[in-house]
Amino acid sequence: MPFSLAATPISSRLILATGKYASDAIFAEVRRRSGSRLVVIGARDFDGATAGSGDATDGVMRLPSTTGARNAREAVAVAERARDLFSTNWVRVHIQGDASLLLPDPIETFQATADLVDRGFVVFPMIQADPILADALQGRGASALFVLGSPMGSLGGLESPAMLERLLVRCRVPVILAGGIASPSQAAGAMELGVSAVCVHTAIALSTQAPRMAEAFRQAIEAGRAHYESGREGASGLTSFLDP
Repeated sequence: MPFSLAATPISSRLILATGKYASDAIFAEVRRRSGSRLVVIGARDFDGATAGSGDATDGVMRLPSTTGARNAREAVAVAERARDLFSTNWVRVHIQGDASLLLPDPIETFQATADLVDRGFVVFPMIQADPILADALQGRGASALFVLGSPMGSLGGLESPAMLERLLVRCRVPVILAGGIASPSQAAGAMELGVSAVCVHTAIALSTQAPRMAEAFRQAIEAGRAHYESGREGASGLTSFLDP
């Protein structure tokens, strides 16, 4: 069940991220059993990741992230470095202004998105489930949105499904749920709401059987998407207020 990012087909709706894994061998097995074809690489992992073309020799695309940037200026610098290292103009903008909150800074994120779009980047900003901010970012050229389920690494699940669904109604670009997803059932539920993909990191990386957990997430995401495409019964109640 492929989807498209910036007119590029991605064959799996499960996105992984580097870091936290016990070993490179475990991560390689996680990638194999998950079927993922897109891996987010945080700035601290740039040097250890495969450089070269945007499409790695194993068929897995690398998506550099500005994780660790504290403002728009730092995010632009990280993106420029990633473009040189990986020969890709794709970048996920993740700016954490206040580390204690584990949430992206919306003002700096918008500024970085605008600056990077003007520099020719294909930008995927990370935000909370804020429909107004999502509209603004789409209008400024964001190609997709990474939307938090709950604070990064918290395993808090989907804290505000109502806001997520309202955001989905308004979005014209792919929405990827990322952050806080603790279980395959939560990923399936997000897919049933209509997100295009789910990015899972901590729940897999810290599992005692990470490859098996990755496979469970793959199956759950496929099931959730099948449910969505089959047509959900009745109105959700969360967006019925938008009906004429």
